[in-house]
Amino acid sequence: DRVGLLNEGRLDQVGSAYDVYHHPANRFVAEFTGKADFLPATVCDGRLITSIGVFPATSPMPPGCERGELMVRPDDVVIVEDPHGPARITDVEFLGGNALYALVLEDGTRIHCLMSSTRLMREGSRVRVEADPAHLVFMPANAEDSTPHG
Repeated sequence: DRVGLLNEGRLDQVGSAYDVYHHPANRFVAEFTGKADFLPATVCDGRLITSIGVFPATSPMPPGCERGELMVRPDDVVIVEDPHGPARITDVEFLGGNALYALVLEDGTRIHCLMSSTRLMREGSRVRVEADPAHLVFMPANAEDSTPHG
């Protein structure tokens, strides 16, 4: 099966549902296919530099340094309680088997984390944020007209 996404009459992406969700062509596709947060990021020398850490690029990146955004989905984020962590939980939504955490990072960026609700963390808790580099997608500043990397 293949999915095609139209945006104001323009075909933004065609591919399998899996590829469109995990490798969106641009911000519109990412947001249309599910919850997505975006972190300011710089790619430099094969590394993605963000407010939640530095990650190795998982696909070839353009030479030199380039600014853009790193798309991260809530189910690709893990948080660990840490009194010195760079993020604070601002809201907890209990969803039965899972909990959706709203986080604010030290730079003011807001992201979400979806984790098992077997052990709930409290609003106001400081946390360390971890993410799976294989599921992060770097979108250059001109992502509407280019191919994302991730």
